[in-house]
Amino acid sequence: MSKLSIWMANCFQKKLKKGKKEITLRLNLREKNDIKKSHVNDARCISKHPFAEPCSVCYRTKAIRHHNRQTHKANFSKGSIRKRSQMPYVVEGYRLWDKVLYKGQECFVSGRRASGSFALRKLDGTVVTNSISFKKVAAIRTCNKLSNRKDVNGQFLPRLKSRVSLPILMKFSNRKSDESVDKRVQFLLDSIYEKEGFRCKRPNDEKIDKRGVDIMLHSPNTDSILWVDEKCATHYWDRNLDTFSCELTCNRTKDHLGWFAQERNGYSATTHYMFVWVRALEKELVHISSLELALINKHDLQTYFRLSADCNADTPTSEVITKLFGQNPVVEVNKNLKVRKCEIFPEFPVNAIFSKELLLDMAIWSKTYDRFEVRDAIVAHKAKLFKEREEFQK
Repeated sequence: MSKLSIWMANCFQKKLKKGKKEITLRLNLREKNDIKKSHVNDARCISKHPFAEPCSVCYRTKAIRHHNRQTHKANFSKGSIRKRSQMPYVVEGYRLWDKVLYKGQECFVSGRRASGSFALRKLDGTVVTNSISFKKVAAIRTCNKLSNRKDVNGQFLPRLKSRVSLPILMKFSNRKSDESVDKRVQFLLDSIYEKEGFRCKRPNDEKIDKRGVDIMLHSPNTDSILWVDEKCATHYWDRNLDTFSCELTCNRTKDHLGWFAQERNGYSATTHYMFVWVRALEKELVHISSLELALINKHDLQTYFRLSADCNADTPTSEVITKLFGQNPVVEVNKNLKVRKCEIFPEFPVNAIFSKELLLDMAIWSKTYDRFEVRDAIVAHKAKLFKEREEFQK
């Protein structure tokens, strides 16, 4: 036997011994303490806490399909052509069994047509509608599992019909590609700042970077220095975005507060936000077709949010959210502001969504660039960097 085979055999034996120990421990604890056999009780015994108080709610999940495994129909049509037996994986941005909001009630996409009309059902299989345009529904979550909830009394909900789901799919980003896009955006913005006459400096100190400062801008019209946090909608490079989301809460931080929460002002050094809307031909943002920027005072935007929500400046963000939300995941405060729970990301953020029209009105500086102006700014910035490098080498 080779060394690799011997090593694999030893690892397998170790895992078998460990599994036997866990089974023995589970049986001993359960029988010793006269605990009823169940999956939940077995889990508590494995954790060595057989008398731990269980949660009041548990979930039972089951994977569901999103596609037909049969790619083509069995019978040939005229011309010996086999028609496809599958719909596209995504139709108008929706997958099969996505959770959506329709007329104030949560339901699921049970069927899709190429024309963009969907069939909707509830969790228990009740038909909501057999044909409705995708424009009349709002996405809540993307699904990949079938879930059945068990309440405090131990009674399950009525048995779910086939393929009805409670979606739990999380969206994750590719960090490496995001970092390359961020560097490209930084170079692009530096080119724009230079063209507009801003003196800028990007901090090399990690402490300043963690406090939310991406760049320090010195405006040519004023003597003050602006500590700016750049927010670029890079994930929406292929559409005309007319809003911008600001994070209120987030499970990623210890205090569960997002970067827009007013409670973080004591730690954050940011004084202004630079909101950037970018359009490109590809997600890597190599070829920019248009660019729109808006420089906004952070305090003014936070004050607008509090006044719109009819809350004082001292009201905690959690209380503001509790006051706004009812049963709907999206709350329209006014025509320029919405608050939305986003449950398709692992951070489960709550975002304040401002309209672009409002942000441009509140901006102390804003400008729009077409692809030729962007190109000229980048070329001029590269020429300056090349000249500075030559002078340094001399």
